[in-house]
Amino acid sequence: MGALETLSGTALLPERIVRLKEEALSSPLHIDLARIRAYTRVWREMGEEGDRNPCLRAALALRETLRTIDVVIGEHDLIVGSKGKSLMTDIIPIERYNFGGACNVIYLLPLYIAMNPATQRDFIQALKECREELERDILPFWRNKTAQERKLEAWRKEGLYRPFILPLKNPLDMAGAYRAFGGRKKLRDIASVARGGSGGKGGTEEDRGRLKGGRLEEAREALRRMRRVWEETRVALGMSSLGKALRLPSRVATFMNEWFPDYLWFSGAMQGHLIPGFHRVLEMGFEGIAETARKNLARLDGRDPDFHRRRDFLDSVVVAAEAVGEFAGRYADLAERMAAETGDPSRRGELLAIAERCRRVPMKPPRDFLEALQSLYLTHVALIISYGFDNVFSAGRVDQYLYPYYRKDLEEGKITRELALEALEEYLIKISRNRFFGPNNVTVGGLDKGGRDATNELSYLFLEALENLGGMGNGLSVRISDRTPRDFLLRACAVNRRTAGVSLFNDQVVVRDLVADGYSVEDARNYSIVGCVEPHGTGDSYSPTALNGFWLAGVVEMALNRGRRKVTGSRRIGVPTPDPRDFRSFQEVKEAFARQLSLVMERAVRMKEASDRVFADFFPNPLLSSTIEGCLESGMDATRGGARYNHGCINIQGLGTAADSLAAIRWAVFDERIVTMDELLRALDNDFRGHESLRQTLLRKAPKYGNDDPRADEIAEWISRVFTGEAKKYRSFRGGAYRCSCVSSATHLVEGYFCPATPDGRRALEPVSNSMSPTNGMERAGLTAVLKSAAAAGNADYSDGTALNVRINPLSLRTGENVEKLASLVEAYFALGGRHVQLNPVDAGTLRDAQAHPEKYPDLTVKVSGYSARFVELPRALQDDIIARTEFEEF
Repeated sequence: MGALETLSGTALLPERIVRLKEEALSSPLHIDLARIRAYTRVWREMGEEGDRNPCLRAALALRETLRTIDVVIGEHDLIVGSKGKSLMTDIIPIERYNFGGACNVIYLLPLYIAMNPATQRDFIQALKECREELERDILPFWRNKTAQERKLEAWRKEGLYRPFILPLKNPLDMAGAYRAFGGRKKLRDIASVARGGSGGKGGTEEDRGRLKGGRLEEAREALRRMRRVWEETRVALGMSSLGKALRLPSRVATFMNEWFPDYLWFSGAMQGHLIPGFHRVLEMGFEGIAETARKNLARLDGRDPDFHRRRDFLDSVVVAAEAVGEFAGRYADLAERMAAETGDPSRRGELLAIAERCRRVPMKPPRDFLEALQSLYLTHVALIISYGFDNVFSAGRVDQYLYPYYRKDLEEGKITRELALEALEEYLIKISRNRFFGPNNVTVGGLDKGGRDATNELSYLFLEALENLGGMGNGLSVRISDRTPRDFLLRACAVNRRTAGVSLFNDQVVVRDLVADGYSVEDARNYSIVGCVEPHGTGDSYSPTALNGFWLAGVVEMALNRGRRKVTGSRRIGVPTPDPRDFRSFQEVKEAFARQLSLVMERAVRMKEASDRVFADFFPNPLLSSTIEGCLESGMDATRGGARYNHGCINIQGLGTAADSLAAIRWAVFDERIVTMDELLRALDNDFRGHESLRQTLLRKAPKYGNDDPRADEIAEWISRVFTGEAKKYRSFRGGAYRCSCVSSATHLVEGYFCPATPDGRRALEPVSNSMSPTNGMERAGLTAVLKSAAAAGNADYSDGTALNVRINPLSLRTGENVEKLASLVEAYFALGGRHVQLNPVDAGTLRDAQAHPEKYPDLTVKVSGYSARFVELPRALQDDIIARTEFEEF
């Protein structure tokens, strides 16, 4: 084949791969209604019987979807599988979202996904095309039936949910949203003046004089932009009046309230975040899975109290497995038709080979490397369709799954290294089509179950493929142990010269933590990474790793306000701890923080348990469960604890902001006594207005996490231990312990919007720190100090993962010597107990140019929190946050 230069960089790619990459980067978004129609039809037909047999209902709905969804083979495809009639198709999981209320698919889906305005417009246009059918024929049926609505009802019954809506009436009334943060007068003035008022309150020359530092023009421009946005939204959605569009903010507020109760907890209407049992499909094929289900059905004991549930599940596995076979057969039929129609003999041969592969896999075990890769990918596509666009089913240890086939084909002369590399490049392009980042994550390297190094040639080929592509939003989670060849670590570090897709994980720490939370040593060594950075059993666990947890900055706020948050007004949502003005020691501050965290933990776990029971009762996924070890054997769907491992999860974010805030209180109030607690609280209440000197002192002189300063680092470690210790008190109803993580997934910006000023000098509305990374701009002692602080802060049982982001200037990797230095730094960090690190090898100038000229950087990949994403697809606020991260010039 011919070769062309990649879109960025100098490496050459086969012409076919270049075309596939160009298609993936340029294809418009399409919302496919086939799944919505199929699930609605089956739920209607089954009625109450469906609630009695939820597994069978899910399998029948999936079968109907796989029979009716469009199958497509592109002109450059060798690996096939798609979610609909276009390359960039998203499928909406209608059974889970509250379309009749706050999370209305027509109005709010673009707001749910972290997108820039251009990509949001694509979503709006795609939704506009199907809006009429949804409103007329589908949405009314789902009222009060979705997982989101059932979850909220379960919370209400347990006294866990009390709606609170921000006073946001229309997009021009921004003052209403900001008053909750204590900035009543200033924000009222800004809103009034920016509206053009001249004689009313806030519109006088005196008012204008109070608006310093360009705030007036900034507010005016913001409001002008908002007017344009709402008008564009009205037109795009086909709304008859601007007034209807102006009601969107109230929907947004309700949406935020349902997903982020009290703007402190977060618990979504999804589970996802799993590693399916791809290895089981490769070993047995879905024919073998269906046959096992039939045999287990025949062995069921009618006297078993769970007889009905087991029969429902095993019946559904047979239906779902056979449906995947029909789906693969449709691709085989299409490939044969296309082969008969093409005049290109070479393409005819490729299409007939595709047909032959799809006649076999994933129903039967593959015989060679390309069959194995096709089986892996088509299984992934079917699983994504079964769950919807937010599945976050990561691929797991693909280098381990495929290596036996690759080695055999090499020995028999059926494949070359170059052809295998090209196949992996196509695979990475195909999984990059998922808008949600999780399915794009592949795990390579690390130990095998016996504790031996498992790094193989495919591990290296994946690194090469990612580097050649330059950036597609894919991520490689690279496992490093004390037995990993140093050459592999060097190769992984060198990939950062071209893309930000690599994360590095310390096997010694991750395996230790998984064992502590109940995994056998052998299964812990076989872990994969889910979504952002979360370790998870490979095909043997149902332990959804995300969308449940709380915001640490809110816990700090409650400790300083006797259990209240400003955003929720006078209502106490925490523990009535003492008035902080009466505290006589820093220990009392810590005690108040720990008591608030304990209450928040208890409530977050109860909310998660209620949500998970809703999934078990109404929304199982038998196709997924059929692949996970333990489910076929136990005869139980994974949502009911059928898997071998069944953990809960709990997450925190903003560790740096919380640690810096507590460190600032100890330093400024109790050690140096430069301010009283009363003075500090008044400064916070006023967002530091009139207290700028104090704010600068807190920002510049108070201890900051990320500088190898024990005065801050020991507090970060203490917070981690309090958090993980509280989590150990709880177990999931499915049987496993609660595992802990510290990951933001970009929601640290959202948290900042609902968090007033904090004692570290941060002002209201500004982002909090990202995951367990230091606060932007506060890490002043170099990269080594950051890594030492992170190793200290992560010295707790975070078996569900932590994310540490570091931005470096790409010129710092220009020589082999510098790559060696980076590898040595990673080794030292891991020796100290560091769990994870990922690099953004891009300078601020390039990022700013990409903001201004996105067309020049279609494949510029960055690490956001734990996941990789194309920079030009991120919203401006998130782009700014990445640019604001400290850029390290040397190691």
